[in-house]
Amino acid sequence: MTRERMEELLEMANVRHLKASELRELAMQIEQYENEESGFIDYCKNHIEEKIYGFVGQSFYGCDLSHELTMEENCNGTLTFDRKEAIVQLNEWWYDCADYWTYEKDNFGEHYHNPFDEPEAYMVCMVIEGCASLLGQTEALQEVWNDKFELTEELADKIVEQVKEINSIW
Repeated sequence: MTRERMEELLEMANVRHLKASELRELAMQIEQYENEESGFIDYCKNHIEEKIYGFVGQSFYGCDLSHELTMEENCNGTLTFDRKEAIVQLNEWWYDCADYWTYEKDNFGEHYHNPFDEPEAYMVCMVIEGCASLLGQTEALQEVWNDKFELTEELADKIVEQVKEINSIW
């Protein structure tokens, strides 16, 4: 369920009188959406936190940091090294997968990987773009987005702290 669909359902609930069974179904859909969305965003947040400190002391352009943090996974073409595990993960992130499908087409003009044919590659692309979106929303990186800077431990701490406060990826 996209965020727009969730808001539409909430508006419908406010406009018309719903039966108890309809309200329960609506509540279950919203709860499922919230749980699934937080899974992907939390995965990306954790990925950033796990990787960023390994790059302290190196210099980057702000806009390139996310690609550096996901370079290993991009080169490997996988985060799971297991097709079935990637399918399970994508299933858990299903609504985020749908949002990413739209995001990819809107921003790149085409789809690079089909989640049904290449689930590991699709998952890698999702995480790369998810991390890029999170990092791009931090004030700490916006200040040096087009500049080369040295990543210090203090700056890494600040980035991680700001990433933790973000609630939306796409």
